[in-house]
This record gives sequence, C-alpha cells and structure tokens, in this order.
Amino acid sequence: GSGALQDVWEEVWLGVRNRAPKAFGGRTECTAKTPNSRKTHLFSLKAARGRNLLASPSTARDERGLVLEDLKDRGVEDVLIFCTDDLSGFSEAISEVYPQSVIQKCIVHKVRSSTRFVDDKDIKSVRKDLRTVYTALNREAARTAMEAFKVTWGRKYERLIESWEADWEELMAFMDYPKELRRMIYTTNPVEALHRIIRKLIKGKAAWVSDTALIKQIYLCLMHNEKSWKRSAFGWKAIQRELVKIYGERFSRHLIEA
Repeated sequence: GSGALQDVWEEVWLGVRNRAPKAFGGRTECTAKTPNSRKTHLFSLKAARGRNLLASPSTARDERGLVLEDLKDRGVEDVLIFCTDDLSGFSEAISEVYPQSVIQKCIVHKVRSSTRFVDDKDIKSVRKDLRTVYTALNREAARTAMEAFKVTWGRKYERLIESWEADWEELMAFMDYPKELRRMIYTTNPVEALHRIIRKLIKGKAAWVSDTALIKQIYLCLMHNEKSWKRSAFGWKAIQRELVKIYGERFSRHLIEA
C-alpha cells in the first residue's frame, strides 16, 4: 500500500530513475494537476522489449529537451528511432541531444489531427485515400499516392496537404525499414496503451498534493497493471535480426540476453 511505499520510497524512486530503456523506443506524454492547479506533464518512454519508464514530470513544453538530456545522463546512450506525436519543437530537441536518431512522426496522430476540419461527408474517403499513402510499398509509391491525393482533394483541403508536405520526411521515415519493423515504428500505440492506464488513474482525482504524491500513485498503478504493458514487441526476434543488419554494432551492443 501507499503507507508501506512511503517507508522505502527514496530507494524505490532511485531504482526507477536509474532504470534506462535501451536503443529503441517511442515517447509521448499526458498531464495531471498538482498544487495551485499547476499542470504537470508526464513523459514516458517505451523500449522495444516492453520496458516502460516515467521519465520526468515537467511544467513547460520547452523542457522536453531537458528530459532528453536527463535520460542521456542516466545512461540512455543512443536511441535508434523516436516515434513521436506532433509536439512543437520536439524534433529539434531530439536532433540536439540524439543527432543520429531517426525521427518518425506518428501516422495515427497525423491522420487524426490533419483531418480534424474535414467535412463529415468526406471524412471516410479522405482517410481511405491517406491510407494509400502510408501503406504504400516504398517512398516512391507513397509520393505517387500523395500526388493522386492532391488531385482529388487539393482544392478543398489545401491546409491538410500542406501539413503532410511540411512533415513529409518525418512521416515517411519508416519507409526505409523492412515490413517487420514498419508498423512498430509509425505509430505510438504501445505508448498510448500505457497512457490509458495512467489517464484512468488521473481522471478519478482532481489534483494531487505534490509531484511526489502523484508519482507514487502512478508507480503503484503501473506495478498493479504490469502485465498489460510489460511485454516484448510482437515478432521481436525477427525485428532484432533486421536491426542488426541495418545498425550492426550500434544496435547489437545494447542487446539484453533473454
């Protein structure tokens, strides 16, 4: 219970802070309120072998770079691929702290955000046509599909197309990888599943008395629901083989023996 946790919290929290996900993962965030109605941003990472980490509470968007620097200081030497939602400035922060990392913006988030103002009568058709873009065989086929999309919808939904074009390289990064890896890369769904657990906890309470109280509750919640998020990626052995081919020693030196 929380009383027992209070007695050993410093040791437990030190263990959480020192636990570092390795080599490959995604991130996103959710929020909660602490004293004085201050909104606290909760950052989390999910490594490919199913290890999740509450990285840090933050109070401002411009602190995302500090979160990354903190992770690097704690031993996350390298991240092969970041899969992120469309948070302003986050790609720049990643490039500064992990300049070798590939940045993949989440396709699911992009479809959702870019079609927000599409007419109800068009929404199914627009999403279907966008699907032909991100399920294309390769970059060339994706570009052809996008050009066809422009012909069909360009005059009516110019801003939607501008949004995709502006983020094109980061949306299509997953196209450079084999099919075994693609779905794992282009969506943050595994991280979102973790956040559903956290949001369910947060939704039931208006505010916490302190950041520490909030973090303790989240820790207990995650430990209670451990089976729902601590799992390896589907087909992980095959994915490992592909990553070794692509990245060689940069990836293999981080592997953990089963």
